Amino acid sequence: MLLERPVDRWEVVALLALLVPGLALAVELGGTPISVYDPNVDPGAFVANAERLAATGDLFATRDPPFRYLPLAVVYALVEPTATGAERIASTLAAVACFVCTPLALWLFARRVTGRVAALAVVVAFVPMRAVGYAMPGYYVGSWQLDYGQPLVFLALLTAHVASTENRPRPAVVTGGLLGLLATVQLGLAALAALVVGVAFLLARAVRPLSWTVAAGAVGSLPLLAHLALSDAATGHLRGTVSNRILPDGSLVVTWEQVPGVVLASGTLITAALLVVAAVAYRRGLAPESTVLRTGVAVHAVAFVVLSVTNLGYLRYVVDQVGPFLLVVVAVAALGRTAAADRVRTTVDRRTTEETPAPPVLALGALLAVATTAVLFLGVPTNLPT
Repeated sequence: MLLERPVDRWEVVALLALLVPGLALAVELGGTPISVYDPNVDPGAFVANAERLAATGDLFATRDPPFRYLPLAVVYALVEPTATGAERIASTLAAVACFVCTPLALWLFARRVTGRVAALAVVVAFVPMRAVGYAMPGYYVGSWQLDYGQPLVFLALLTAHVASTENRPRPAVVTGGLLGLLATVQLGLAALAALVVGVAFLLARAVRPLSWTVAAGAVGSLPLLAHLALSDAATGHLRGTVSNRILPDGSLVVTWEQVPGVVLASGTLITAALLVVAAVAYRRGLAPESTVLRTGVAVHAVAFVVLSVTNLGYLRYVVDQVGPFLLVVVAVAALGRTAAADRVRTTVDRRTTEETPAPPVLALGALLAVATTAVLFLGVPTNLPT
């Protein structure tokens, strides 16, 4: 089982208290006109391409990965919205992916790796991270494809963790399928997730799960490979993305004038602090025992250093969709284990430190929901992008 243990009632209450405010915020943000994202053309492309897909059923009609617009196109085909309604639906679905689907997938991963209470604490930490725009959610700037891909990354890491620890083919096949599906939505995130999963399997000497994952991933990415083979526009767009977004126009290395702005940026300082916490946690044996998580943190650490001194901003934008949240998982787990160790010193049986909810579960859940709502609605700007 992916969850390993059944979900208790108090977990459901706490999780709903954290996710329902995100859903309410997504509905509120759904009224944001896509014109506020100018000059980013991605939101307009979502609406236009999803409408075309709903009308023609042709997955290969655009130059972008073939499944990127499929969820929105399905909704359009069902409700046949007006022009204004089409924009609202597109914005709402992207916000749901950003504020509901991603924390839910992150909770699933963290619950298997860290435990029940720590997983909820990770989602609690996720809320202010989203509210202040740390790790720059795609929704804030109009890159909605990142929001659609982010949940798939954490689900792939979850199944990869299960496959590497249990050495079973089924979760490995699911991992490959998720990576293949991710490639048909957002290729950059798929490459990052595949790197983490592949290295983790090699470190865990999970050769059979790796082979199953590669095979399933190849099958899952067939729509993308066919699209690239049959469409000159798709291959040209991919080539242009590499040359115009990934490779810098000027100097590869940041100049001395750029150093203060890079080093003193709030995102850089927060990530650096989380990396220090993660390093201490692994040094003292407080981090979760997960090869996938450890590999993800290591990849992000290397990427953080390299991308901080180079002008490869687009790559850092992609990496920041995953790495900071893995660091939070490690930090929360380490803090939880430290607190548990302190409690053990004053108790006879360590089993008494097992996560046990307080009796008024519904009342605490209501308070958590109110706090989450306040943080999200007061912190997330309604005049996007920031």
